[in-house]
Amino acid sequence: SLGQSTGKRCGLTKNRLKKVFRGINRREERLV
Repeated sequence: SLGQSTGKRCGLTKNRLKKVFRGINRREERLV
């Protein structure tokens, strides 16, 4: 069960990072 919970956490963090990077790219495009 521990492995599954950690896997879910890693997946959520990765998805959050992807969203953050997408937001940064959009901000850079607006600035440019």
